[in-house]
Amino acid sequence: MMRHTAIGIYSTGKILLDGVIASPNEHSAKAPAVLVCHPHPMLGGDMNNPIVSMVSFLANEQGLASLQFDFRGVGQSEGDFSNGENEWDDVKHALQFLRNFPGVDKNRVGVVGYSFGASVVLHSLPKLKAAKSFALIAPPLAAVKDPEVNKDKRDKLFIVGQDDRVVPSTELQRLLDGLGYPVQFTEIPGADHRLSGHEQAVAERVVEFMLENL
Repeated sequence: MMRHTAIGIYSTGKILLDGVIASPNEHSAKAPAVLVCHPHPMLGGDMNNPIVSMVSFLANEQGLASLQFDFRGVGQSEGDFSNGENEWDDVKHALQFLRNFPGVDKNRVGVVGYSFGASVVLHSLPKLKAAKSFALIAPPLAAVKDPEVNKDKRDKLFIVGQDDRVVPSTELQRLLDGLGYPVQFTEIPGADHRLSGHEQAVAERVVEFMLENL
């Protein structure tokens, strides 16, 4: 059984980020955990996004702790949104917070990013050494092309909607085929970039991957 706690995470510059953590009760064995990063706020993205919420909910059902948070300048988080320039720092500090939280196995933590969140994560890979695996949902193609992605050999899952016009499935597959190491790929039939109506399928695949790779 997970307990949900509203928390504050300090990013660089004492910027306080708003978040919610779900963790095991004090008497449980330490649990693996996932950090979930939301899509672009200009498209309504925040930590309560349906995909973010469903991933966290199903992760908790399967015994995984979770942390969802708002990037700087989003929701109740302090600071100014910087469209990816400084949000990597938020992910780095959120990951550190999650790993050090009571009841979490700090050696078994994965990171999930959706759209803008996936972009921030992919551009931040060298700064997220403590993460064991990654699930990238509808990741912008420019982020997948980052040279650091090809250098990083940790387990990764990429998910995209079959009808996504922002991140065309065939183009994403072509980029992934060009990586120097194998990754997992899942296409969601009938889904576009918002993945509306497919939250359960996406979250189930993410949680399945994390259970196998944490």
